[in-house]
Amino acid sequence: SYDTDDEGMLNGEELNWIVMFNNEEIPATVEYNSSVGDVDGIYSCDGIAGLTSLIATSIFTQEIPLDSGWSLWSTYIDPEDDNIATIFSTVVDDVIMVKNGEGNVYWPQFGLNSIGDLVQASGYQVKMNNENLLNISGTLIESSYSFNLNNGWGIIGYLHQDCFNVDDMMNSIIDNLIIMKDAEGNVYWPAFDLNSIGNMCPGNGYRVKTNESVDFSYPSGGRFGFSDFTTVGKT
Repeated sequence: SYDTDDEGMLNGEELNWIVMFNNEEIPATVEYNSSVGDVDGIYSCDGIAGLTSLIATSIFTQEIPLDSGWSLWSTYIDPEDDNIATIFSTVVDDVIMVKNGEGNVYWPQFGLNSIGDLVQASGYQVKMNNENLLNISGTLIESSYSFNLNNGWGIIGYLHQDCFNVDDMMNSIIDNLIIMKDAEGNVYWPAFDLNSIGNMCPGNGYRVKTNESVDFSYPSGGRFGFSDFTTVGKT
């Protein structure tokens, strides 16, 4: 009378592991810890097993709307080929120029690419002939990925997949942050209690000015709020 769809597992069946992310099942591979328990990948009633690792990877795609003219953009995706020319290859006919925070450029009309590879957590300027949709596919960058903000002006990316208020996102470096701007000229200016940016959102880049070099990572969101909770591993 055993129903394999509804009634669990039988002795001797192989254990299957998955990771759920945004209602998507991602197959996972595990390494069992031989010093813990008596189960090594096979189900047994009341058996005990310990894991050394659980690894799940999946390809995600981020759609980034690019307006006509100048705008600021970023991505939470780590593409397999992170060269800026490859990333923009599907919309290159509408691209005039891409610039990073150091003034390096990707200028397809003249065959120039001094940007080279995309830098995780960085933001970029782009000037488009026409609006278009940039699709970037790859693995997710951890939203808590740590990166450095140089003294003075720079352009940062946004690594969460949801919008969160800039006050919460930048609180950890509030003493070092002078001013922050989005592509529309809205500002977050802590010294004067100004926040016309509101929420930081995926796909956008932001200009920031700091009073010294500082390491920064975005706080975790979701059910854990903005505490010191950190996600370990990559999905």
